Amino acid sequence: MGAHNFTAIDYGRTAQEAYERATSQATGEYGTDPYNGTISTTNGFHLFVLPPRWTSERFEAAAWALEQREFNARDAKTGPAQFRPGARRRVREADALLAAIGPVVADNLLQRLMDKWGTCAAVALSAREQREWLDRRYWPTTTVTDQRTGAVVSHTVHGPKRGTKVFRFFGLAAS
Repeated sequence: MGAHNFTAIDYGRTAQEAYERATSQATGEYGTDPYNGTISTTNGFHLFVLPPRWTSERFEAAAWALEQREFNARDAKTGPAQFRPGARRRVREADALLAAIGPVVADNLLQRLMDKWGTCAAVALSAREQREWLDRRYWPTTTVTDQRTGAVVSHTVHGPKRGTKVFRFFGLAAS
């Protein structure tokens, strides 16, 4: 059996509530198969704090770049440029990301990403990302007919209650 990377974004008052909502949704869509390749195959999460002026999307991209760094470094030295062009450039980019988030965070992040049966990584979306995600998300509309006038009144739920946050979960899932 193998593994592949996944990303799940969901909301809750806490990261735990958002994780439970995301795993419940994945279980509902893909079932309880332990190899379904979704967040439901993970065993918890580790919450990371975004570096200043970073988005959660950039943080996830940095994590995967760091995860691929050793393969790119090996290819840059041995020279199979026809198979992995740009390996040297990707190593330089990964080194810059490593310097930006720090070696301790990077090492902890890689430990979380490399275990398909363990925990996944989680970060809270930045305020701008959270607004954009909530605006793009489908929110159900309830239609009610007024009994006195016969008018149809629609009410759209515009997102979760105040005080909730949106979290990005990512890592390896068993497949």
